[in-house]
Amino acid sequence: MANKKRRIADKSNDTVKKGNDIAKQAALVSFNFKYLTDNKSFNFEYFSNDMRNRHDAYEALCKRLQELSCFGIDKLMYMQKTQGCESIPYSDFDDSFKSVLDKIEVVSKDSKLWIFRFSSGNYRIIAKSNVLDGNILYIVGFDFDHSAYDHG
Repeated sequence: MANKKRRIADKSNDTVKKGNDIAKQAALVSFNFKYLTDNKSFNFEYFSNDMRNRHDAYEALCKRLQELSCFGIDKLMYMQKTQGCESIPYSDFDDSFKSVLDKIEVVSKDSKLWIFRFSSGNYRIIAKSNVLDGNILYIVGFDFDHSAYDHG
């Protein structure tokens, strides 16, 4: 009888551990490309004539997304911007990028967007968090030539 009770207790502990693992995973950021701009200045078409740099940027992006996906947005916000992210309000973007943002339904003039550096800090991912779940980040564009906003 004691063995039977022990097995039931072990199974309930396993269920709790699995539940905690699921909750922990749910708190991690995930990236969605649904709203990625088709503007060639702010997507990978920027590299249309430079396949070597395009390939290198893709590799760096994949590596960076994998790294970022190990954290929640609350943790990334408190890291240095070179490791985590920084937020920039819509108003601080250059007019050329604002015209891109104005076409994206999840972005409004009072939005803050998240900036993540990749490829040794040379490039930027520009993302907007989901209103209902801040750990879902919509990638809306990339800043490959530092033209989306003033990098001061």
